Amino acid sequence: MLFRLGYRRSFYKTKSQLLFQRGLKNSIKVSNPLAVWSLNLSKNILKGIFWFYGSAIVIGLTGYSVASYYIDEKFPKNWSVLSKIYGKLAIINQDFMENDKISEEFLIKCLKTFKDTPNLPDDKFQLLNLKELESKDTQWKSSYINMILRLAIIKFEKNDLVNSKKLLLYVINLPIDLGSIDLKSKGMRIMAKISKHENDLKSTESYLLDDLRYIEYYKSNLKFKSLGSNLISIDSEYYEEIYQILLELGKLYATTEKTKSLEIFINLLENFDQNSNFPNNDKSIKPMLKVYIGELLYSKGLIHKSIEWNLNSFNESFGNSKDLNSFYVTVQSLKNLIQLYKEDNQPDKAIKYEKLLTGLKAPHNSNVQSLL
Repeated sequence: MLFRLGYRRSFYKTKSQLLFQRGLKNSIKVSNPLAVWSLNLSKNILKGIFWFYGSAIVIGLTGYSVASYYIDEKFPKNWSVLSKIYGKLAIINQDFMENDKISEEFLIKCLKTFKDTPNLPDDKFQLLNLKELESKDTQWKSSYINMILRLAIIKFEKNDLVNSKKLLLYVINLPIDLGSIDLKSKGMRIMAKISKHENDLKSTESYLLDDLRYIEYYKSNLKFKSLGSNLISIDSEYYEEIYQILLELGKLYATTEKTKSLEIFINLLENFDQNSNFPNNDKSIKPMLKVYIGELLYSKGLIHKSIEWNLNSFNESFGNSKDLNSFYVTVQSLKNLIQLYKEDNQPDKAIKYEKLLTGLKAPHNSNVQSLL
């Protein structure tokens, strides 16, 4: 409702390089199939190395060294050189350079190295079947799954829901202990969003609840009020994944089970208010939760309570409205207040907040719509 809370380089050959390559092509003729395969593989490895060190120059040697060291810890030793190079370049472009387009290309190149499919175009690959995957060790499988999850996330960000869903279903049907916890959690949240887009609200709820219990299983310091509860204990550690899951679950229940939604948003607000483990650096979160609560109270016919919560939200967010997220919350609370005051026969106050809304200047273009 309010906001969303996750260049191509050209290389030119010199004249001498071109002449040298022409000379090679004219003087060397390879006909043996094994030799042809070896020659093509060597070319691919050289291309990968060229991209690898070219990226080091673009990113900056110091930053690249840090990123490279960090990523080295994540690849299995029994991956080929080419698989590691493409995988590393994919992660660097996705996590450090935030260039999903280039990252997608390298993820596909990486995945193509695991299954020989010469007849497929460059942007297509084939996933390993279950028998092929079972023959690999745990680390190999986990890294392979992480590449698939990363590609699924990029496909979703590009609004390619069909292929994102195919990739995610492949991973979700595999054992729970394979792959990155963070990536798998994000993958389940994406499946929930895709299901919601398909108007399959039952599956949306199932994916979010599965994700909740999945994170609970792996995070020992995460505490809920009771066994199987969706409400966080006031002494629990904070995990970003849990916040995102509960936020999506609360928004889902706002259309299906409003009382559950209200409980989730109030519980999150209590933790951000009272739990010292919860961060307080994002000044938009508490006002945003108050807007959600105000809208739910409105849906229950409690107009005056809704006004109180929306007014409280506005007073908190207005002072920080130079921040984009806080601006979104401010706009939303103002829109709600205008409509609420009109319905409550207080036209003067509605006009007052209409003037405030008109005078607001966004950090940049925004388009915020109310659930009212």
